[in-house]
Amino acid sequence: MRKLSVLLLMASFATTALADDPAQEMDYTLSGHATSPFSLNPCYVGESNAYRAGLNYRMQWPKLENEYRTMRLTYDQNFYKLVSSVGAHYVYDGQAKDYKSHEMGLTYSHNIRVTEGHYVRLGLTAAVFIKKVGEDGAYGDQWQNGSLLDNSLEDDNMKEKAVFPDFTFGAAYVMENIFSAGFAIYHISAPRYGFVDDDAVELPRRYNFHVRYMHNLESSAGLWGNRGKAENYIMGTLNFQHQGEYNIGSVNVGAFVSHMMLGVAYRHDFRNMEVDGVKYAKLNTVSFMIGGSYKGLQAYYTYDLFTSRKSNGSWSHEFSIVYAMAPKHYRYSCPVVYW
Repeated sequence: MRKLSVLLLMASFATTALADDPAQEMDYTLSGHATSPFSLNPCYVGESNAYRAGLNYRMQWPKLENEYRTMRLTYDQNFYKLVSSVGAHYVYDGQAKDYKSHEMGLTYSHNIRVTEGHYVRLGLTAAVFIKKVGEDGAYGDQWQNGSLLDNSLEDDNMKEKAVFPDFTFGAAYVMENIFSAGFAIYHISAPRYGFVDDDAVELPRRYNFHVRYMHNLESSAGLWGNRGKAENYIMGTLNFQHQGEYNIGSVNVGAFVSHMMLGVAYRHDFRNMEVDGVKYAKLNTVSFMIGGSYKGLQAYYTYDLFTSRKSNGSWSHEFSIVYAMAPKHYRYSCPVVYW
């Protein structure tokens, strides 16, 4: 009964205020969702069954003067006897030199056992956003008229920052260390804010659907014969997300062998967007990843090549460091990465 109560409480957050509103601002995007703990879905917080800390840093279009820089710090852990997990995160997103976003949040996840080795995971994140803009507040060639500031920077009512709460809900069906399928709804209330009075900006809901699969290269019994986490495995993920005018799908494959990780991914932008006669370039991307682990320390590097644009420094670099330490009372192996 207690598990059912948790399910109903968490699901109620996901069903509030689902009106269809216009989009104005998009989220940052990390290519290495798997190397960024519980960034794909809040229900994956604590999935490593360990004390885990992570650092992700992304440089996008580094040749441009107004490049994007994103940093994400995380911590999460599992409470085995309570079949639940908690986590905390902080995100700094610098979009050009004078527009900055800070996000701080707490995440709770609950694990519901369906049968041996099969689970339903539920997760909820509560966060606070702090948006700041400087005196210039210009994106240069990345800024579009009628967007966040609507060319109203000279307004006497200009505010330096906007602060608002935000909520995310996610759920997934999990076959332990083999398969999972889930969804997440970000920005449930589609929060609005503005730097100038009567110039509201909306952070539209982001819907994320994902499937991931792992094949154990060590189990002689085959894929379904061993639920233990292998040291050597191959894996693949499919991910689709919708936010405002954006519809982006990705496919990722990789292998972890002898403490070394290699992966490749393709992300496709399904958007065909034209505003006032101006066509916006699609953000199709091929990503290459390399990494490794030593005991509980994991380090990864991801290189993004934007195939739909060949100018303006159309590539990105992403660095990830994760440290996981298994508690003394729970010595099962910790998942390293699901690329």
